[in-house]
Amino acid sequence: MDPGGFDITTTYTSLYASAAFDGTNYLVGWTCDRGGSFYDVYGSRVNQAGAVLDLAGIPISTAEGSQGGPSIAFDGTNYLLVWSDGRNGPDSDIYGARVTPSGDVLDPDGIPISTAAGEQWYPSVAFDGTNYLVVWQDNRNSSWDIYGAKLNTSGIVIDSLSVSLQPGDQISPALAHGAGETSLITYSGWTGEYGGKTYNKMRIRGKFYPSVGVAEDAQRSAPYARRLLQISPNPFRNTTKIRYTIHDTGCMIQENPKPKLTIYDATGRLVRQWDYPTMRLSDRISWHGTDESNRRLPSGVYFVTLRSGEHTAAEKVLLIK
Repeated sequence: MDPGGFDITTTYTSLYASAAFDGTNYLVGWTCDRGGSFYDVYGSRVNQAGAVLDLAGIPISTAEGSQGGPSIAFDGTNYLLVWSDGRNGPDSDIYGARVTPSGDVLDPDGIPISTAAGEQWYPSVAFDGTNYLVVWQDNRNSSWDIYGAKLNTSGIVIDSLSVSLQPGDQISPALAHGAGETSLITYSGWTGEYGGKTYNKMRIRGKFYPSVGVAEDAQRSAPYARRLLQISPNPFRNTTKIRYTIHDTGCMIQENPKPKLTIYDATGRLVRQWDYPTMRLSDRISWHGTDESNRRLPSGVYFVTLRSGEHTAAEKVLLIK
């Protein structure tokens, strides 16, 4: 229908596009330099007639350093874009942000999905009907492996995955959701010997998730960090106590990046947060069921999230009248 293609962006250097469909419009994301020294992630909605709805582009991430190589999925309510992010330098991490069908960025500061040592590149994301699955190539072990994470629709990291730690490099993952909660993860993997034969070539390999071949590693069991997040009473009517503990190889608080305690409602909207200077004064915070403007929130389910570096602990709390 468009043999010559149609323009989605015509200014600046733009690379590495990805797209998803929400049932009405498409969201296209790409890497763009905007004439500066670093690359950022921008996007635009495109309708089914090929008209670009956001001619100036939507700034998805313009953090320090370069951000690039986005991948996009839609969960039925919002999009999730994930990308490789250089804000913490010198190595790239994996960040993400949710975007509404109307083009509003729900996480302007980004969601840290993986800030492990070494480089994390080329993420791919899919939605399984309940949660998002994100995979990427990762050299935290001094060779390229495939790691991943699961996020819920509120943008909270709920699990981490070791997808492929085989000898040789494993790179360029991609995935697709299939029947039920099953997803197929594919990647280019080094194959030395297989089936009694020597190949010494890169081959396209695949793994189903969940399966015996993909080992899940809940983040609370990470060997170098222990997080404790307890909420009591739960459910609560007037006030609940949020107690937290973070240990990182002998240090009480992991300071880079500094931890943050956040509360989201059931739609994924941020309603309250506390930063490191407040958290370091105590090991608990009293929450009175109010937002940042001290307004009483409606009854319902809320998600309390503690993020410290690449690690996340999350608990559900019920506010009742």
